Amino acid sequence: MTKTLLVSAVASIALLSALARPATSVDREVSVDQGRTESTARLQVNERQSPFASPGRTPGGNNLPVASSAPGSFTPNPYYVTNCTNYSDGRIECPDPEAVDAAAPAAEQLTPGRIERAIREIEMPRLTLRVQPGGRTLVNVPTILSTTPADVDRTITLLGSSIDVRARPTSYTWHHGDGTTQTTTGPGAPWPAKDVTHTYRRSAQVSLRLDVAYTVRYRVDGSAWTPLDQPLTTTSAAVALRVDQAAPVLTRP
Repeated sequence: MTKTLLVSAVASIALLSALARPATSVDREVSVDQGRTESTARLQVNERQSPFASPGRTPGGNNLPVASSAPGSFTPNPYYVTNCTNYSDGRIECPDPEAVDAAAPAAEQLTPGRIERAIREIEMPRLTLRVQPGGRTLVNVPTILSTTPADVDRTITLLGSSIDVRARPTSYTWHHGDGTTQTTTGPGAPWPAKDVTHTYRRSAQVSLRLDVAYTVRYRVDGSAWTPLDQPLTTTSAAVALRVDQAAPVLTRP
């Protein structure tokens, strides 16, 4: 009798000691959606504290033992289980939690490539091409070209970071519609200025357009400015122009 009491006391002390230790794992009650007798089951998990030492594994280190009472059925066990396969012969196989964690996708990071892709999605202004004289000009007479530049100052938020973006037009390529182009660093100016002009050599019906290259730089959360590796380019709407041949005509005074 004394021996029995001694054993019971030792067992009680061991149990109380185990329950007093901080829980280092999670005991899960698991249920399976049994749509078919053989399928991959995603387990629904309810958590409660447990004194077992290793979540997802038995105290001895074996991988996720699960008992099955009948084909297609599932009996809960006190260890973490996820994405198990329930077979018709009663077997249930579960992945190693460490392997599942290793295969998990990495958290998104703010990289220069991601920042530049976001900046390139910002629409740069399409400038308006002005032609003087408008609608109709003459052969061998300088035609005046100009536009009004527009800067870009934007702030975007990407993955929780604030990104300031500044873009300035720095190059203008004028397409005259007769097969020729010219590139300038300035936007030209309207008459009477003649900063940017083109002289047509024969009569024709032409369509002009203007490409504007923006030099871009950015900074992340107030850090130093970083230039974008390539400029961003926009194209204006086309402008139709008729080029006529003029001939002198003598008239009486």
